[in-house]
Amino acid sequence: MSAKNNDLEEYEVEKVVDHRYRKTAFPDGSHDEYLIKWKGYPSSENTWEPESNLNPGALAEARTLKWTTEQFENTKSDELRKDVLCISACNDCATAADVHNVKKSFKLPDAAGKFGGHGGGACCSSLLSILYADEKVPEEDLSFKEIIWKMRKTLIKDPYRQIPQMSSMNPIDVNTKFDLFPDTATGTKRAVMIGVNYVGK
Repeated sequence: MSAKNNDLEEYEVEKVVDHRYRKTAFPDGSHDEYLIKWKGYPSSENTWEPESNLNPGALAEARTLKWTTEQFENTKSDELRKDVLCISACNDCATAADVHNVKKSFKLPDAAGKFGGHGGGACCSSLLSILYADEKVPEEDLSFKEIIWKMRKTLIKDPYRQIPQMSSMNPIDVNTKFDLFPDTATGTKRAVMIGVNYVGK
């Protein structure tokens, strides 16, 4: 399977990773796009491509992925339709207590609760530091994508090896405003942050 870019160079498709429906203004119009993993290139080089850039073999795989995703969304149970969002970090060599002093390293106002200033997790601490800073600037609304990107830059700078990632029970637009409690939420509001500390593998 292959696809062509604007310079008419041909690359081989290793795998169709994901599908999205992109809403764009005239004259392009809204259209399906597919996230492509190119053979011989790392995942960081994956690109979103319209159907017109895919050859018949890659297009068939892409449309199968689209159908599978739509079928799952249309048939999943009510339990799977709840709004559950998870922000985590992926790195097998990291532990959840990789920061010696979270108050000093991330300048958290109430670091680690009763353990004030003791060890903790870099991923959770980076998220909290960004949320505390954002709260001080109410006129600035960060999107989900900006939150994850700021976490990534914070962790790289320090440096820690975790790579922040986000998963959701339902499709979301990552460019929308990040909120622990959406504007549409009613009733009692609760947020849960779970930190897991472990040693070894």
